[in-house]
Amino acid sequence: MRRCSKKDGKTTPAALTRLAAACLSLATAAIFALTGCGQAAEIAPKGQVDDYTWSELAAISNMIAERPDEGEALEVAKKYHLVTDEDTLDGTQTKTVELADGRAFRAVIAGFNQDKQPDGTPIGITFLFESVAGAHNMNGDAGSASLA
Repeated sequence: MRRCSKKDGKTTPAALTRLAAACLSLATAAIFALTGCGQAAEIAPKGQVDDYTWSELAAISNMIAERPDEGEALEVAKKYHLVTDEDTLDGTQTKTVELADGRAFRAVIAGFNQDKQPDGTPIGITFLFESVAGAHNMNGDAGSASLA
């Protein structure tokens, strides 16, 4: 099991970012599975990632995850303008996430079919937050013994 990086007894921002990315990927996968997202009719391509609803992104994510190879997955991403004209991710593929307290953060697409659900099936779209919403210790003593 990978442990969070620590510096001077505190969890580093990089470790928090990795943890947030993992949580977002797992939460996204759970929402997709529980809501049946991705089973809907064809979605009309939009201009940019932020124009899609989370339900639409869930459906597109499922379409990408169902593709047997990277080339076919990329074709889906291109169709829905999730990559640049050069078929790359350049950090402009973002979706705004508004928290319950009103703060807004941007999640950027980090990759396609890069992560797996607990059952081993691929997660079509992986997002990472561009910034940390808040920082705190993993537990009361700032240790990682409970993770072992």
